[in-house]
Formats: sequence, structure tokens, C-alpha cells
Amino acid sequence: MDDSGGHGAFHGRRDVGAEDRSRHRSHAYALRSSAGRSRQLGDDVVDFLLGLLQLGLVLRDQSLRIAVGFDQLGVSSGEISDLADRVMELGEIKSQIEFLASNGLPRFSTGIMEAAGILRGWGGFVTSIVFGGTGMVGSFIVQRLRGAGDTGEVVCVSRRPAPGQTYGDLTKPEELRLPRASTIFCATNARQFAKALPYIEMPGRVVVISSTSVFTKLDSSDAEERQSIEELVEAERSIMELCERRGATWTILRPTLIYKEGRDNNVTQIARLVRRLRLMPLYGAATGRRQPVHAEDLADGAVSAARSPKAANQAYCTTGLETLTYREMVGRIFDGLGLPRVLLPLPPIAWKAAFAVARPLYPNVTPVMGERMLKDLAFDAAQACGDFGWKTRAFRPRFTSGAVRS
Repeated sequence: MDDSGGHGAFHGRRDVGAEDRSRHRSHAYALRSSAGRSRQLGDDVVDFLLGLLQLGLVLRDQSLRIAVGFDQLGVSSGEISDLADRVMELGEIKSQIEFLASNGLPRFSTGIMEAAGILRGWGGFVTSIVFGGTGMVGSFIVQRLRGAGDTGEVVCVSRRPAPGQTYGDLTKPEELRLPRASTIFCATNARQFAKALPYIEMPGRVVVISSTSVFTKLDSSDAEERQSIEELVEAERSIMELCERRGATWTILRPTLIYKEGRDNNVTQIARLVRRLRLMPLYGAATGRRQPVHAEDLADGAVSAARSPKAANQAYCTTGLETLTYREMVGRIFDGLGLPRVLLPLPPIAWKAAFAVARPLYPNVTPVMGERMLKDLAFDAAQACGDFGWKTRAFRPRFTSGAVRS
């Protein structure tokens, strides 16, 4: 680029020419005087829009992209004229652009991406897409986003969408038809999401709910479980690399034991067994440590992490407030059911015999789950607390009769 204030040719690309630049300015200044067509944009806003154009606002297939490098400017005068007309129709972006202009370009690159996304949408900016938006964690993420007062649209993606939701199946990524968003949340199978991500238009930030199992189950004696975790580790790596290659930031949250009364396969499954048997057999002393985290708290953390600059390109252990022995955790499930605690420690050989009898009733239970009652599955969430204000509730579940119906 030359030294004439940023208006010369960009290296490696054609110069739009003096005549085109004059026409661009004319269109921009015309915006200032055409209050009758829409609300008037201030001089500072128009200047900022010109800055965005100079940084590489590129129209492709009737969509807008922000080019990171200065060498990617290639916009015709006709395209800029059309853009100017459309900007006038989007009064709702005024406050966003004014905010960015007043705070300076370098510090608000994410906000610039959002402003461009608004322009791209011609009338409604999609701030977030939530995969798994009807699930245990995803439904809370959608609630938080829609209740935060954001003016942009939140797209809830589901394989079985209800009214107001969008169809999307990660196992058929070539069929995905989704708009661009500032943030994508994955609150469903991260393995499938990693395979589908190349088919999705990249946002500014990708937030993925993974698991601390990537640390604790790689050496599992259950071959199927071990393979599943190896695939999860590979999925995390793939997501990180693709995001960085395509100019997006990522955040991975690794919770410990997620629960939501009546919906999870951990705490609620134990509650159903306790309600049926009125006791709980334990594998030995069951002294392994646990940190249960409520799905709602995890959703709050995901939204906070998405908005935190410190959380960009970071992975966090997101654990529950309390560290409990497996025995105490089960005891509190009794409390939540309003039942007296009846805990029955069994020697390993007796527990395995009881498991063999009970397995037809609980097909999702595996033998290694008993052995794991003795294993510590506790992690440090201090970094998450410092970077995006991670906080959770104490483990005091409460179950209704419907929540634990078998």
C-alpha cells in the first residue's frame, strides 16, 4: 500500500481507480444527506464504514466477508453503491458501528465481524447458532442468549425441530443450510460436530462442550469406551486446528459430571435405581472424588466464555463447586429423593455378581463403572474462574416423582 492515507492500491490486487474512489465517497456522503430514506448515520459512522471497506469488505455470492489481510480488497464501485443503499435500510446497526468507531478498530475486531454479519444478513443478524439446542445443556444456552437482551437472532438447531427451531443433522453436514453467526455453540456430540465443521460458515468464536473424560478414560479397560474417548480427543484437536486455520477463535469446556434432574444419564440414573431398590450398592468404600456440575451452570459458563477475550483459544476444566466422594454424592441423591440413606458397600467380587444380575435392567451400565467409584475424577477450575467468571452451585439435587420415573 502507498503512503497516501490508505487509499492507494493494495499489493497483489487491482487498484479500484481514482474514478471509483470518487464515486465511493460520493455514495458515502450521499448516505449522510438521505435522511428521508432511513435514519441518518452520523459522519463518524460513515467514516468508520469507509474504514471497513478499506479493510476488505468483500461481496461474494450476495454475502459479505471481512478480509483479515489488506491485500484482499477487491470490491467494485457497483458493489459499494449497492452496499451503501442497503446500509441505509439497516438502522439497527447504527449503535453497533458507533460503539466500534468510538472505541477504535484494533480492540474490537470481534465486534467488526459482528457488524459485517449484520450487513450480510440484510435485516437480522444471527448472533449465535446452538447445536444441540434442545438438549440438556443446549436448551439452557438458548434460554440465556435469548434472555440477554441481544437484538440478534439465536438459531436453535435440532434434528427434530419444534416451531421456532431450525433443522440440522450433524451426521449429514452436506445438507446443513445455516447463516453465518458471530458464535457457534456445540452442546451435542463433539465428534460429529468436528466432522461437520468444515461444511459450516466459520463464525468469530466456536464454543464446544467436551468432557474431562479426555483425561480419565483414555486408559479405560472397556475397549469401546476407550475408542470413544480417543475419538473425542481427535475431535477437539480437529476443531482447534480448523478454527485457527480459518481465522476463528475457539473455547473448549471440559465439565466433569453433568446433571439435570430428570434428564441426565448420571445422577438421574442413580436416583432411579435408588428409588426402585431403596438402597445403593457401592463398589468398596466408593471414595473416588466427584465434582457434579449442573447443566444450567455449564450453559451460563459457555455463554460467559464466548464473550470473554481471555477465553479465546483456551480449554478449561469446568467442575462443580463441591468435591465429594462418590459415597457422599450418592448420599445426597438419597436426600434429594427424600429417602433415608441406605448405602451398601460390597467387596468387588460381590458387586460384580450383583451387576451381572442387574445389567438387563440397566443396559447402559458397564462393569468399569463400579471400579471407577474408587477413582478420583477431580480437577481444578481456577483458570475458568479467573478468565470468564466460572461459578456453580452446591450439589443439592431435588427430584420430583416424574423426574425419576423409570
